[in-house]
Amino acid sequence: MAETKPDQNGAPNVIIQNPGQSVKPVVPDEEVDRLVKRLYGLVVTTFSPLNSYDDINFYIEVDQNDHWNPHLKHVDSGYVLKIFNRMDSQRPRLIDAQHAFMEHLKKNGISVQEPIKNLQGNHFSIEKIPVNGKGDCYSHWVEIRTYLPGTIIANVPYTPKLLTNAGAFMARMRLATESFEHPFYRGYYNLWSLSYVPKIRDYLFCVDSSENKELIENVLDAYDSEVVPQYSSLPKGCIHGDTNEQNILVQKSDKENPSSEGDDHFVSGILDYTDVHESYLVVDLALTIAYLMMDADDSLRLDVGSHVISGYKNHVSLSRAETDVLPIMVAARLCQSLVLGLHAYHVNPENGSYVLTSQKAWPILRQFWNDKDTLLAEWKRIVNTGE
Repeated sequence: MAETKPDQNGAPNVIIQNPGQSVKPVVPDEEVDRLVKRLYGLVVTTFSPLNSYDDINFYIEVDQNDHWNPHLKHVDSGYVLKIFNRMDSQRPRLIDAQHAFMEHLKKNGISVQEPIKNLQGNHFSIEKIPVNGKGDCYSHWVEIRTYLPGTIIANVPYTPKLLTNAGAFMARMRLATESFEHPFYRGYYNLWSLSYVPKIRDYLFCVDSSENKELIENVLDAYDSEVVPQYSSLPKGCIHGDTNEQNILVQKSDKENPSSEGDDHFVSGILDYTDVHESYLVVDLALTIAYLMMDADDSLRLDVGSHVISGYKNHVSLSRAETDVLPIMVAARLCQSLVLGLHAYHVNPENGSYVLTSQKAWPILRQFWNDKDTLLAEWKRIVNTGE
């Protein structure tokens, strides 16, 4: 069973996946077409799976001339079919909160996906879906969202200008979410919440190397001693919570688009709102640095933070406390990605091609951890100058 805690209304607001527990649904190919047709009155022509840890996501293309959904004034050629994992599906208010967050970002100029209405006029439905391919079924929340044009940042070359643009985008998103509130997110967290990072000690059984375990423990100890005492000095609000290289959307630049800043690509939107929660506003910046650093070429890797911060500070001023905690927050996210990636493979080995991509970060974490003081000095210099 999962670890659960009630929210202020007594509903399960916090549900933490136990070590060894699988929550990801298994959806046969033939079920994709049936679900979309039965629930949304759309006919799937082609579909392909999208990367995901615990949910199931499909990019679907539909026949724009063959549909019977009275709630759709216009039918796009492509959408995203999303089937939530069985833990999140136990929290109906989570869906409402995510939709509210997406709508708030949209109103503030951030490109996001939007849920479309099904045949019943609702933005989601509850369906029985297999969980393990062995006949066991659980109730899962199912919805279709609009598909945003572009490609993920992981698919394009990283340049200093693109990284600076990514930092500027994260700052604009912070400004957009500072005014957002939703009762569901009060006291809500999940296993990927950075403030819950000490919990990954329970998952270290997945790490075979004693040297790697020691490295993780050193980062967690530093988080406890150097970041936690600074909590009271860090501004709080709702954050995206998973600004990784698979969720940051980019588009090709053109001369008429001022967002491009002269580079081949610019950051145009953000995907996946599963991990939205109340936290410290600087966390999304730390996560962005961690993931883009992990995905960057060796020659650029340790400069990622400097470029991202340079773009970020042009829109948001970082306090001394926020700057001080950044390196340990970055390292803590790398720890989460490594350990929880191993755990995800432990419970779903068939998803290994995606969840094990993080394992390349062991030498990156070690190098970053050894150089963190030097990097912090450089980041402080950038924050305090006009660069």
